[in-house]
Amino acid sequence: MQNLLAKCKIDELGRVLVSKVVRTPLNIKQGDDVFLTVSEDHVTAILQKPDEQNPANKKLDELARVVLPKELRNTLGWNVKDTLGVFADTEESTISFVLIKKAKNAA
Repeated sequence: MQNLLAKCKIDELGRVLVSKVVRTPLNIKQGDDVFLTVSEDHVTAILQKPDEQNPANKKLDELARVVLPKELRNTLGWNVKDTLGVFADTEESTISFVLIKKAKNAA
């Protein structure tokens, strides 16, 4: 079951923060790998086990941010400073990012 746990904004480099309130129930740490998938209106970050080597994996950086690649953001029409809702599914070990507010002056 997914619950809205946080909101975040896309920064100038396409990164979003995965806040501690989201990381804790999923036992995510900085440096962990996530595999990003895109659906019609959202992005899902699937937690990857260390033995799953995939060139499409993204790492959470030292500040617990993950980059949403430009191609993915363009596909969804997401821009810098757009606000995303962050949902976690502890049973599936996934995090979903959903657009909840477009920025007024999108870059």
